[in-house]
Amino acid sequence: MERILNHRDVNGVMTSKLVLWNGYTPARDSWEPRIQLIVDVLGIVEQYDERRQEAPALTEVPVARGDSPHGGFTTTGDESPAAEA
Repeated sequence: MERILNHRDVNGVMTSKLVLWNGYTPARDSWEPRIQLIVDVLGIVEQYDERRQEAPALTEVPVARGDSPHGGFTTTGDESPAAEA
């Protein structure tokens, strides 16, 4: 999933979201049940947590906003925000 484009409400309750799929054209956008997206994301987080126990973590280093597409952090192997303080 690349991002959520829109949502649908039924009786004031958000029931589904219009999803833009990573690597696909807008013609492949689809309405997905909100609960299914939550379940899928939880599964991804749990898989990451399991892998994390087996491998060393990367360290996050703040960068100028806009340099990273994911909120202003990038990863390196050596530095950490605490080391810069």
